[in-house]
Amino acid sequence: MDLRAEHLTFTRRGRTILRDVSLRMERGTVSVIIGPNGAGKSTLLSCLAGLHIPSSGDVRLGNASLGSLTHRDRARRIGLLDQKADIHWNIEARSLVALGRLPHQGRWGPDATDEAAIDQAMARTDCVHLAHRPAQQLSGGEQGRVLLARVLAGEPEWLLADEPLANLDPVHQIDAMACLRDVAASGVGVVMVLHDLTQAARIADQVIVIDQGQVAAAGPPDAVLTPDLFGDVFRVRVHVDTGPDGRPILTPIGRAD
Repeated sequence: MDLRAEHLTFTRRGRTILRDVSLRMERGTVSVIIGPNGAGKSTLLSCLAGLHIPSSGDVRLGNASLGSLTHRDRARRIGLLDQKADIHWNIEARSLVALGRLPHQGRWGPDATDEAAIDQAMARTDCVHLAHRPAQQLSGGEQGRVLLARVLAGEPEWLLADEPLANLDPVHQIDAMACLRDVAASGVGVVMVLHDLTQAARIADQVIVIDQGQVAAAGPPDAVLTPDLFGDVFRVRVHVDTGPDGRPILTPIGRAD
């Protein structure tokens, strides 16, 4: 079941942030949204998650408009890791992860299936050892892993993440990328916003470039991430190399203008 934006326009306080955006993303793949600061990337992700209502156009999950789904059904099918997510209660990390199961629970609370999903999500994000630590006392990187585990615990059909590498050290960035690739391999659709161009090139099946609220390019990384695009959209010159694993490494080397 694909996730589509169809002629999506979003206006706020008289300013058009997204204009006539049409995209198609497939389950089992990783789509990465990149673009300059203020291009509309996070707004697009929020529209795809159903948090923002388009001014015109639509977001569709398969044959259904997101607007036609109940909040509970949408929460079961789409998990969102928001870059600005705050932890408002100083509960234990495992209790925070358990919140991801709320859309699935009945009136009697969590059952064995819920507990297993929580345990698996914490194992996948390397935060089992944090289970009984107060969430507000964790470092930024530890909180990021716990919040990702909360989304994974919900076992969504689609996982949307805004800057999932923020505050993570290099080893946990590598782990998070491997985790998200594994999630996609299991049949989940993964859509994320990234600023790190090399990470985008290395993980994406599809790269979506947003510039001034519009789609500047979309397609496989090797077709989209060209020197001309970096010059036109990001205003930088980029050196493209190949790493030991055969994947691209992108290094900005100067301004294009």
